[in-house]
This record gives sequence, structure tokens and C-alpha cells, in this order.
Amino acid sequence: MASHRTSCLLILYIILHVGVITHANEPVISQDSVVSGISDVSSSNTTYPTFYGSKGNTKPDFPKTMPRTIPCPAPGDIWPCACTPIDNVTMDINCSNVTSDGQLRYIFSREFPFRNFRSLVIQGNFHVNALQEGDLGTCSFVNIDIRDSALITIDDFALEGSLDTLEALVLINNNIRYIPDISAFSRLNRLDFQYNALTEFPFLNSSTLQTLILRGFPFGVIPPTATWYLPALAYADFAFCYLTEISNGTFTHNEQLSYLELGSNSLKSIPKDAFRMSGANNTLLLQGNLISDVDPEAFSGITGKLTLNSNRLQVLQEEIWRPLLEANVMLYLAGNSFTCGCDIAWLILNPTLLWRVHDEATCFTGQKFVELDPAWYINMC
Repeated sequence: MASHRTSCLLILYIILHVGVITHANEPVISQDSVVSGISDVSSSNTTYPTFYGSKGNTKPDFPKTMPRTIPCPAPGDIWPCACTPIDNVTMDINCSNVTSDGQLRYIFSREFPFRNFRSLVIQGNFHVNALQEGDLGTCSFVNIDIRDSALITIDDFALEGSLDTLEALVLINNNIRYIPDISAFSRLNRLDFQYNALTEFPFLNSSTLQTLILRGFPFGVIPPTATWYLPALAYADFAFCYLTEISNGTFTHNEQLSYLELGSNSLKSIPKDAFRMSGANNTLLLQGNLISDVDPEAFSGITGKLTLNSNRLQVLQEEIWRPLLEANVMLYLAGNSFTCGCDIAWLILNPTLLWRVHDEATCFTGQKFVELDPAWYINMC
């Protein structure tokens, strides 16, 4: 009888023990999965749709419970773009790693908790060729920086979400052939458009633009009216543009202009009324040209620095240069082959004016102005 009871207990123990082991090896289904009727099975190699010629995107397996960083969107919603919060009310978004125009459009079509960004950055990207209307959704930006990319076109309406917010548009070293219309941007103050694919000087119209940088284009000439419709322009840079001439009056209509860069071009002469600067301590840079002739009335209003290094000047006519030096202009003349004859006696014999010519100014012999003997000019001129 005791033996029979022992056998029954042993059989019961085995049944219970096997059941526990079997149950322990069953998959655990979360409460959320039970509610939805779908098992919580995830894959680390989820493949998302291919966008316009891309080879497919393998999206990282973002945890479903991964929180977004206020005020940024959830990382999984905007990948491969990345949002960085700057503070509680400011955020930047970097989309340098998108693989097609279509992917960029898809990302910005998502529901963002907040849509006002400080900056949009796309750098070193060779997949996005165009920005069309709607590609950036309804997001707005204060700064847009796209550089070192394959971007060819920007539609006039591509940035319409930023008409009231955009302050700086930086488009450097791309392949853009046309500058979009900037006239409707109410706060735009900086346009940096270096080394793209323009072939002629663009027509620009903006009541707010203060800084304009157009470097590295084969313009040859700048139209006389080029900056007439930029009344707030204070800083302009047109270096490395193969300029061969400047028409009189070209830079005389911008009453706020205080910095003008025209270096590394092929200018040979400066005509009457070519420049009219404003403001205190302003700057005109003409270094690295072929200038040998300057009209006595070429410059007006310069009060700060005038750079003519590495040109082809040989004489310094008093009627041209004395008024500038007497207005406390600092004159930079290194790299010219001056004859240093009686034409500069007025300068060498006036220590106050000579002090305003940078020390590196030299004669064709290599002798510096400051090393010339005033006695030569007293006795021989």
C-alpha cells in the first residue's frame, strides 16, 4: 500500500516538473500584444521602402520605448536625419545622410511635434539633386546651410515655409545654376553663394539683405545695376569672378555699403565714380588684380582700409592718393613695382601720410618706402 502511494506521488511530481519546464520555454507575449492580437516580434533588419533610385535603407532598430528629446521628433521618425536640441525652445536638424530627394520629402511629411527649427544642415551629400516645393513640408528655418553637395536646383517655392523666419541662406560648393527668388523673405540678411554653377551675374532683389557673397564664378563683368535693388547691402564679396572691368556707378547706390571685396580678378583700371563707400572704418579690397590706372575720382567715402596689393601700379599721383591718406585711410600697396621717382616726393616728405601706407610697400628694386632717403627728394625733385 505504501509502495503504491509512493509510485503515485512520483508520477505526479514528474508531470508537474515537466509542465513547469515546458511553460518556462514558451514565448512571453506582452499585455500590449494581447490587446492588439499581434505578437511583439521585432526584427533588427527592418527594410524601409526604396526612394527614387536609392538602393534601399536599412533602418536602425530604434527601441519602441525610446523617448524623443524635447522638442525634437522621435529619432525613428526622421532617420537618417538627426535632430539636436539646442535648448528648451531651439533645435537643429541635420539631413546630410539622406539617400534621395524622395526620402527627404518623406521625412518632412511626417508629423513633427514642433516644426520651427533653428538650422537645416546638409553637407557632403551626393544624392539630393533638387529641392522642390513641398520637399521640406511645412517646417521653417532661421538658417539653411547646404554645402559640398550635388544639389543642382532649388525651386522658388521650396523654402516658402521659411518666408518669415529665414535669416541666412548658405549654399557653398554645390552645382546650383540659379539663385531662387529672395524678394519675399522678410528677414533674410545673409546670402552666401560661393562656388556653384552660375555663368552670369544674377538679378537680386531684397530690402533686407546685408551680406552677399558670390565667389568663384566666370562673370567677367558686373552689371552697373547689379546691387541697385539691395538697399540694405553692407558687405559684398565678388572675389575670383574673372572680372575685367568695373563700370562707373556700379557701387555708388548702396548707402550702407562698408565692405567690398573684389580681389583676385583681372581688373586693369578703376574708372571715375566706381566706388562710394559709407560708414566709419570701411574697407575696399582690390588685391590680386592687374590695376595700373586709377581715375582721380574713382574712390569716394573710404575711411578705413584700401588694399591694392599685387597689382601693376608704378606711380602714386598726389591728386589721387593724398585725399585718401588725409582722410586717415590705411593704404596697402605691397607687390607693386613703383618707380619711386619724384612722383612720390609728396609722400616721402610727409611722415604723417607715409605712416598710413603699410610698411610692405616697395619700389621695383625691392626697397621699402620707409627706407627711402628724404634728402633725395628734397634735393632732386
